[in-house]
Amino acid sequence: MLLLLLAPGLWFYGRALSDSAFFYRDAGHYYYPLFTWTSDYWQRGEFPLWNPHENLGVPLAADPTASLFYPVKLIFLLPGVTPLGRYALYIALHGWGAAAALYWTARQGGASRYAAALAAVGYAFGGVVLMQYANIVYLAGAAWLPLALYAGERMLSLASWRWSIVCGALWAMIVLAGDPQTAYHAALLTALFGLLQLVHSPWRQPSEAEASTSLLARLLSARLASSCALLATAVLAGGSLAAVQILPAWAWSRTSDRVRSDSPRTIYEAVARDTTESLPTTAEHLAETEPPSVADTAWRRSWRGLFGPPPPGAHHHHVYLFSVGPWRLAEAVWPNFSGREFPTHRRWTRLFNDEDGAWTPSLYLGLGPLLLGLAVWTLRGGDLRLRWLSWMLLLSLLAAFGWYGLGWLIQGVRTLTGAGGPLPLGPQVGGLYWLLSTFLPGYITFRFPAKWLTPAALALCLLAAAGWDRLFGDEPQGVQAASRWGWLAGGLVGGTTLLAIATLARQGALTSWFATAPADPLFGPIQAEDAVRDLLLTFGQTIVVGLLWAVFLLRRDMRRWLPGLVALTAIELCLAHSWMTPVAPRARFAARPAILSGVAANTPDAAIPNEPAAAPVRFFRQDPASFLPVAWASQSSADRSLQNLAWSRDTLFPKYPMLHHAGLVEAYGSASDYDFAALMYVARLQGPTSARGAALPHPAVLDLLGARYRILLDDYAYPGDERVSLPPADEESLLGAQLWQSPQEQPLLWITHRVEVLPPLSQNSRQVEARTQQVLDSLANPAETTAKDRLAVLEAAIEPSPLPSTAAPGANGPQEGCRLERYEPNEVQATVRLQRPGLLVLADHFDEDWRAEVTTGQGAPVSHPILRTNRVLRGLLLPAGEHRVRFFYCPSGLRTGAVISLLGWSLLLLAGIAWCGRRWSKK
Repeated sequence: MLLLLLAPGLWFYGRALSDSAFFYRDAGHYYYPLFTWTSDYWQRGEFPLWNPHENLGVPLAADPTASLFYPVKLIFLLPGVTPLGRYALYIALHGWGAAAALYWTARQGGASRYAAALAAVGYAFGGVVLMQYANIVYLAGAAWLPLALYAGERMLSLASWRWSIVCGALWAMIVLAGDPQTAYHAALLTALFGLLQLVHSPWRQPSEAEASTSLLARLLSARLASSCALLATAVLAGGSLAAVQILPAWAWSRTSDRVRSDSPRTIYEAVARDTTESLPTTAEHLAETEPPSVADTAWRRSWRGLFGPPPPGAHHHHVYLFSVGPWRLAEAVWPNFSGREFPTHRRWTRLFNDEDGAWTPSLYLGLGPLLLGLAVWTLRGGDLRLRWLSWMLLLSLLAAFGWYGLGWLIQGVRTLTGAGGPLPLGPQVGGLYWLLSTFLPGYITFRFPAKWLTPAALALCLLAAAGWDRLFGDEPQGVQAASRWGWLAGGLVGGTTLLAIATLARQGALTSWFATAPADPLFGPIQAEDAVRDLLLTFGQTIVVGLLWAVFLLRRDMRRWLPGLVALTAIELCLAHSWMTPVAPRARFAARPAILSGVAANTPDAAIPNEPAAAPVRFFRQDPASFLPVAWASQSSADRSLQNLAWSRDTLFPKYPMLHHAGLVEAYGSASDYDFAALMYVARLQGPTSARGAALPHPAVLDLLGARYRILLDDYAYPGDERVSLPPADEESLLGAQLWQSPQEQPLLWITHRVEVLPPLSQNSRQVEARTQQVLDSLANPAETTAKDRLAVLEAAIEPSPLPSTAAPGANGPQEGCRLERYEPNEVQATVRLQRPGLLVLADHFDEDWRAEVTTGQGAPVSHPILRTNRVLRGLLLPAGEHRVRFFYCPSGLRTGAVISLLGWSLLLLAGIAWCGRRWSKK
């Protein structure tokens, strides 16, 4: 049994555990650099809470994907193991952990050993969960999810407070692992079990007099109060145990782009937003000379936010990325039916214009789990647990559709019938994911409906375990059902055979049709012949596997070979999904990026420092949506994945700079500060446009942010910039990308005596873009932007002229100066000399959780307020004299959250020890 669970994992993870490494999607360019960077600090005895390498600095402690407080991350402290080895082990343990958790859950639900093994193999190594190796935080969530749902079921079934605490602890582990959305899903699915329990299973068996009791009365019974109390206890326990992650993340989310919008997206935002807040303030409306009336705008914005199509580029639009098209359900029957996404483009379903990307390129869990799961699927009658799993499967799939809601269906019908043009109705409206985002508190901050595929896969596999024991048992009903499903499997084989014959007969026409699919910007034009060939292999695998399952279901004398069905499922999943886990030689991660090698070789005075205490050199990298080699879209290559790995590393995308002490002024991650995002947005409105139509920020803004170096494609260069000549080998590896530098020096620390003061905006103000435009207009005056004494715009409640307008007698500007002494993630130190009062500006991101202490002469350190400067920078007003300045980071809620979590885990550990002691005494 252990071999059945370990062998598929060795097939998929073995190479990464030996001499290679996972690199596809976020596995290479996101999580590996992030986890390695943090573990390097851990090994030096430091705990970074701030990431200074992205967007002028972002709060690391508030980023769930960093999973700083996840206990399993201690794997990254293993001695004698390379960073890539620790990373591969971390992924593999969660993959095997998903299999073990599902196996244990199925066994606790009464499944036999082989039934539980089949469910575990289908869940952990099916396309849905397996592909999450590229997004390890979601693989970790999938590993904990079976245990969390089992604990929730036991909590409500037994009305047990003990299980309520266990349930909360498992939700907390999912949050700490970096997947709060799955924890939210686990809570919703647990509440679904409680609802079904109330509707179909009253507190006690009703008497004849109570048989006609209304459903409402039963819902208002004591059972409802008990279930709500248990759920509330679990939420409270989970929130307390994960408070060290939740509180900083909650504080950060209030300033992120995920909670800001021009229009109300939820019923809570619609109620809370008054009409004065509804005036158009985004950059797209800055050119409007006569804004519409307040009432008209408020109504129009409410409709557009709740029912209209989400604006492209906004978080509301990102929410529905990676929606699962309904046509993709065919992948659950025929493996790789939609075509392979890589290493070459064979995904013929791109013919459907609505498909904008696949969260996982395969929904296949094995033919056996599909047949056995559907055999016991029921929404009414029967066992409560099976009804719960059945509803879980149905609702999870509906939620995964995301973008393809009722609005999409209505618009499709209107288009087919020629009923008219587009409706002012978003395609997502009426879908389950839209309902969740609109009516559930806080759910709008999540994104990607395809994350609901994991609960759907879990439900189907647990149903398959129940179906195994029912169809392969000796009960008459099971024997009859097995016969019916055996003939159904035979019919599937027959139908698939006809499809294969038709594909062979029309292979030429099918190839021509597939060839019309749009090219992929990364993998190039579709390989139509290969796509047809893969489709034939898909049908062939289904025919062979379907015949074997039909034989086992129809013939009772084959029961002694049932363990072979588990092996069959493992083998077919390994064959179907082996292409989904590509690996690269570990040496490819050790190479120094070509951009940094070029900087070090050609500009020794600005060589990239290696010591962590130095400030990182900052780069601007063109928007990744328009920053791929042009030739890739027209040329296909079997090595394109490895080429993309080298390209991403050499051009510093997006977290590779963290490994080499470099920084990006605009990096794309899970969230961005709203003020910083507004600054870059307005800067693009004022900046140039490349030949490929990419909007670039104005160079003056990049200079302001300390980004002297720009990584651009060969079709554009900023006027006045100087090209950095790179060695021929680096030029070749960059595939057309070029390195440019601004002729102006861009220090991270500088002094100015020119200050303009504006009143601060409220925290929830929607005038951010307008204020950003106002500040940039002020900074655009050439007379006030000299290199030595540039203008700084403060946003603070202070006097309009905090600095003297003229220099004191004998004050000599050149005698003034400032220097960075130490630059760490959590602390920055500098020395400053001023002949007259001035403003010290640090080109790091302004965040209210940063503090400053100033030591003047031989005096004691004194706290100084940090002022928002030039929209996103930090400023300190200092008197004349010599000062030692220390900036240090104190995240909101971290200390409180740490105390709450430490106390909670300590009490839970003591309670566990006491419970084990009582059990041991009884034995």
